[in-house]
Amino acid sequence: MYKRAKRNKQSLNLSERGLKTLLSKILIFVGGPVIISYLVVGIIMMNLISAAVTELTTNKLSADSQSAAHEINAYFGKYIDITEQLSYNSQVQALFGELVTGVIIEEHEGLIPIKETMENIQSAYEDTIQAVWVADIDSSQLAQADGAILREDWTVAERDWYIQLSESNHTIMTDPYEDKVTKSQIVSVISPVYKSGSDEIVGAAGVDFSLDALEESIKSYTLGENGFYILTSGSGQVIYHPVSKNINKNVSDTDMSDNIQKAMLFKSEGSLEYSSHGIKSHGYVAAVGNTGWMVATGLPDAEFYQSYITVRTAMLTIFAITAAVIFIMILFVSRLIVTPIKRLTHTANLIAEGKLNVSAQVVSRDETGQMANAINKTVLKLSQYVAYIKEITYNLENMA
Repeated sequence: MYKRAKRNKQSLNLSERGLKTLLSKILIFVGGPVIISYLVVGIIMMNLISAAVTELTTNKLSADSQSAAHEINAYFGKYIDITEQLSYNSQVQALFGELVTGVIIEEHEGLIPIKETMENIQSAYEDTIQAVWVADIDSSQLAQADGAILREDWTVAERDWYIQLSESNHTIMTDPYEDKVTKSQIVSVISPVYKSGSDEIVGAAGVDFSLDALEESIKSYTLGENGFYILTSGSGQVIYHPVSKNINKNVSDTDMSDNIQKAMLFKSEGSLEYSSHGIKSHGYVAAVGNTGWMVATGLPDAEFYQSYITVRTAMLTIFAITAAVIFIMILFVSRLIVTPIKRLTHTANLIAEGKLNVSAQVVSRDETGQMANAINKTVLKLSQYVAYIKEITYNLENMA
């Protein structure tokens, strides 16, 4: 009797372990694929979002760089227009046609209307223009709007701007140089004056203007919270940089990475990742018209990826919450399935021990409810059989 009870108890324990395994199987084989599928979809979506956010941010950097390049080019454009209009002035062309060695420019009556024109130009832009001048090549003389004359000990052929002008044969813009008085950075725009009916250069018209207004304008540009701009001249001289010690240096002498240095020096436009003043950034390099100057944007990596990180954090949070809800729902459904089976198993074990005064207490219309009804019918039949056997036994005892 003791051994049979022990075997029944062991059978019950094995059944309970089996039921626990059933619960684990439901969680693993139902919940597992759901969670894995959700994880795969989440990874794919995050990669797509990462690519989309990166593309949008890169496009914005490109647009900001090109917009800055357009504004800077427009800033230079007005001075280029002034010098070209002055170089096309018929009075200037006539003056240079008459000036020869030995003829003093300030004594020539043709200089009077030209000087008035130059004075009007300088007064119209007195905040930025430092000097307006014309220079004759043959006589090597230069006259400014303020009355200054360069003649003695001044040779036009030795000037750097003249060499550049002769080689290009069109309007040029010099690299910035520091004004000894104001300490401002000055740029000269110089246009050739051609001999009437030919492409022979007989003189030049020039405007010297300060970059102070341009620097203030660039300072006002905003790019996110920590973004910045870099401006270099045609020779690679740094005109504007967020770190003042880099200004007026050649870009190759700064701490900027090689790729941004090469892009600035070789006039390569496009997106790139680079480092400057110890900050790794994403940016875009754009050309400033046909001036040879270059402007670059810079957005620190932390800010460049900020939008993606925000989206990623939101997605991970939603994923974690959804995964928890799915797990709880699967666990709840699994228990709804397993609990009635546990009850039926317990009832079956009691029947196996010979206890027929039990019934399966499962109220359900599904398969577990049908199984409970079948067990209850079995118990009823067994009770009838036991009563019948007892009756036969009683009768046999009486007969004996």
